[in-house]
Amino acid sequence: MNLTIEALNPNNAQTYVDYLDHLDFHHAPDWAGCFCRFYHTTCTNQEWEKRTGNQNKADALQAISNGSMKGYLAFHEGQCVGWINANAVQSYPRLTDFVKPYINAPQTGCIVCFVIHPAYRRQGIASALLSAAVDDFKQNGFDAILAYPFENKDEPEKAYRGSSTMYTNLGFEVLEARNGMAVMRKELKQ
Repeated sequence: MNLTIEALNPNNAQTYVDYLDHLDFHHAPDWAGCFCRFYHTTCTNQEWEKRTGNQNKADALQAISNGSMKGYLAFHEGQCVGWINANAVQSYPRLTDFVKPYINAPQTGCIVCFVIHPAYRRQGIASALLSAAVDDFKQNGFDAILAYPFENKDEPEKAYRGSSTMYTNLGFEVLEARNGMAVMRKELKQ
C-alpha cells in the first residue's frame, strides 16, 4: 500500500478533526468525542465525562495550533486513513504517575494512541505510523520512547495502543508485563 505520512500541524489540523469526527466508533461510543485529548488533560475522570466532543475538538485544534499536540497522519490516495498520538512524555499529564518509574532520560517520547480507519486495519498502517514517529523522535534528539500496548483478543478494535509485536519489530523491549499490558521502551541513544 502506498502511504504518505504527515506530521500533525496547523495545515492539516482540520483534516485530523474531520477524520476523527466521521469515524464509526460503535465499538466504543465514548471514544467518539475524545479527539485524542484524554491523556493530555488534567481534569478528573468525572470532569472528563462531562466534556463534549465539541470541547475536545476545539481543545485539539488549539493544541495543534500552539504546537503542544503532536502526532502523525497516514494518507492513502489523498484520504486520511490513520493517526498516531506521539509526543514528549510530559505532554500526557494523566500518565505522569504511571510513567515516572520507567523514565530513564529527560528527553523521552511516548506513544499513546492509534486510530486506524476500519477499512484499512491489518494493512501495516499502524506500523508505518510508529516507524515515522520513531524516526522523528531520533531526529529531534530524544533519548528513548515509551509505549504501553495491551492485548485485547476479544475486541481487537479496542487495542488502541497498538500491538506488542509491532513495537518489538522496531526494537522496543518489554520492561514489565501485567494483566495483558506491556510497558515497553526503545533506547534511541546508546
